[in-house]
Parts: sequence; structure tokens; C-alpha cells
Amino acid sequence: MLVFTNVFFILLLLGLCAWMLDQFQTLVTMEAPWVKTPNEVLDQIAEKITIKPGDIVYDLGCGDAQVLIQLAKKNPNATFIGVEKLNYVCALAWLKIKKAGLHNVIIKKGDLYKLSIKDATHIYLWIYPQMVNKILPKLERELTQGVTVYSMDFPFHGKDPVAVYDLSGVKNKSYARKLFEYRF
Repeated sequence: MLVFTNVFFILLLLGLCAWMLDQFQTLVTMEAPWVKTPNEVLDQIAEKITIKPGDIVYDLGCGDAQVLIQLAKKNPNATFIGVEKLNYVCALAWLKIKKAGLHNVIIKKGDLYKLSIKDATHIYLWIYPQMVNKILPKLERELTQGVTVYSMDFPFHGKDPVAVYDLSGVKNKSYARKLFEYRF
């Protein structure tokens, strides 16, 4: 029993260290911290994003992958790739995917600005406004014609959306209210 307790304590300590390192990294880079997508809008997001068999869907800054999980459950013949920079959130995403029993979701730990997305048919992102505009040149450079990009809450400056969806059901929150759809 003592060995189990020591192993548990060491794992807990390592997890705490990873979390602290991630928090420090977020502060230094001034990029977005992880904010969980409200459960109340997951079905609405999945309803708005039309996916066909063979599609490749990226979630840039996927957090705990709950949007990907929701989409993957409805679309078992598509591939879903989440990109996340924070260590502890990647671990949480991986655990949630395993718990859901999904084999069509991949989590890549890395920088969303550096990862190639040339094979994407759809992109979903919920990142801060300054990040949305920072990634726009990458999207314009790498995406092929016809790729659909969905941005939660924050529109691209200088690019008109083809649709804007009002998401209802989120009570007492000022976020997760709109989904902007773009065609590249």
C-alpha cells in the first residue's frame, strides 16, 4: 500500500508541475489560457459543422477535445485532429478520447502556428481575438480552396463570414455565443 501511495503522490506532484509550467508559459507568451467550451453549446456546434466521410477536421487550440469528441461521435468516418500547446490539457484530452472509445481523434501537442494544416477540410477554433488575426495569414497560405473555417466568438478582421450562428443555451456567460463560418 505504501508503494501505491508513493507512486500516486509522485504522479500528482508531476501533474502539478506540468500545470504550473503550462500556466507560466501562457503568461509569458500572452496567449490564451484553456477555457472549457460550455456543454450547452456542444450539440449546436456539431449541428452547424457539416462533415462528410473522409473529411479531416482540425481544432486549433483544442483544449480538452470536447468539441472534437462531439463531432467524432456523430461522424465516425472522418478524422479529427486536435492541436494543443498545454501539457496537462493534452493529457486530459487524451484521457477523454480514450474514455469515449474513439479511434478517429488524434491529439497533437504543439504550436498551432507551426503545424501544417494543408490536409484540412474543416478548421474549428476558439482562440483569443489577437490569435484569430495572427493565424489568418497561415490559413490563407495553407488552406486549399473550399475549406470551411469556424471561429467561436471572434471574427477575422477584414474577412466576411458566410454565416454567423447565434448559439443559445449558455446562461450567465458572455462567451460561446456566436459561431462564425468562413470559406477559404
